[in-house]
Amino acid sequence: MALPTQPTEASLILDKAMAETGLSVAQVAALFNVHPESIRRWRRGNVQADGPALAMLRAMLIAKLDVRAMIALGDYNQTLGKESERPPEEALESLLTLRKQLRD
Repeated sequence: MALPTQPTEASLILDKAMAETGLSVAQVAALFNVHPESIRRWRRGNVQADGPALAMLRAMLIAKLDVRAMIALGDYNQTLGKESERPPEEALESLLTLRKQLRD
């Protein structure tokens, strides 16, 4: 049986951000372009989110990012996967189009 883990900065941020936004584990995983189990491990404190993931978690909480935009970005990430096979210029244009749609 695994010993209980101590809360981490990432686990506390995730719990607070998910409670405030109503995002599910699957939606947060799509936003970060990771498997939902990664988010569960972060929430349990089994794995420490660090680097860009921790920076994004902090931004989620501080900026109170628009839930609609986060879900749209998660959907966008799931569509493209980890690496887009499109030319970089086309990928950027697609992302800018999404941003414009969210602002309208």
